[in-house]
Amino acid sequence: MNLDFFSITHHGMGTLLAVIKESAAIVSKKMAGPLNEKQEYFLQMAERNIDKLTNLVHNVFTFQKLASGNMKFNMEENDLSGIVKDVQKTMGALAEQKGLSFSVRLDADLPRMVFDRGLISMAITNITGNAVNFTEKGSIGITAGYKDGTVRVSIKDTGCGIKKQDLPVLFHDFGHRKTGTFAKTNELALGLAISAKIIEAHGGGIRAESEPGRGTTISFTLPVNMA
Repeated sequence: MNLDFFSITHHGMGTLLAVIKESAAIVSKKMAGPLNEKQEYFLQMAERNIDKLTNLVHNVFTFQKLASGNMKFNMEENDLSGIVKDVQKTMGALAEQKGLSFSVRLDADLPRMVFDRGLISMAITNITGNAVNFTEKGSIGITAGYKDGTVRVSIKDTGCGIKKQDLPVLFHDFGHRKTGTFAKTNELALGLAISAKIIEAHGGGIRAESEPGRGTTISFTLPVNMA
């Protein structure tokens, strides 16, 4: 499909979802009248799914731009540790709601790097969000270290894990998601495919290690000095 079509659709759906979210927030804050416990429960469910749909729409549009080569990168010097800490605030809250522990360990000597802050933030958020979604008990951990001109970021969880036969296609475009690990949600394939394209566009690499029932670790590397 034409990218202009996706652009118009993305803008239109984004506007509509913003209006729906604002309307739900007005009701949630009881500005439109009191709510009983059951109404609050279903309203919170609606708000969570509005956020998920907003994120999905944005992910689809981003994927199309990356796949078509039309993504414009805003390459500036940034602090990777600051991005990880921002992700910790948002995803840590979601992990806490599920009773999961959430930890971050960053090397003190992480250098400032040149990258697109919004896209790298999206990649880390997508990977961490999948870790939270697929972990029912235990922990999520993010580590980042620097060695020999390369920064490595790892997101580790104690979730359901991924079958060996699914690992080779984990970061592929939407395919192979109808069976195995991918049967649970389309968002796994989409979020990780986008993350992989973002990392690769920055001259880095991404990989996954996993066993069913023993969690998953997804790691990616970024060069400090891009050619």
